[in-house]
Amino acid sequence: MKHKVLIVSNDNLVTGLAKSTLQQEGFEVLGIEDDKVIETIVDFKPAVLIIDHTSNQDGGILCRKIKQSDDNDKVPVLLMSPMRELAQAFDQFLADEFIYRPYIMRSLIDKVNKLVTPAEKLPSEN
Repeated sequence: MKHKVLIVSNDNLVTGLAKSTLQQEGFEVLGIEDDKVIETIVDFKPAVLIIDHTSNQDGGILCRKIKQSDDNDKVPVLLMSPMRELAQAFDQFLADEFIYRPYIMRSLIDKVNKLVTPAEKLPSEN
């Protein structure tokens, strides 16, 4: 079974690059804009959620909203941003991991794999 990754970004280039990279590693990937993210999490059931945080899109607030919801708080979130200052403060948004972009493809793959492993264990803990 392929692990599902949901990418939330308003930048098609960012989504396309991450999607292509992760699909080559065997992930099932869906890219969306942030207006329907809660419904998509429920329907798609991702193992990992990647949220792009830019000056135009406040992924940090979206991340916090998701992590504070009772239904989606267990979904691991990788916050991605071109803003270096977030590397020191990503945990304030309750994100599980952070990656600065532009990024090295292997770094993205490694971070997603790191987040997938705990997600695999969730059903057996219930």
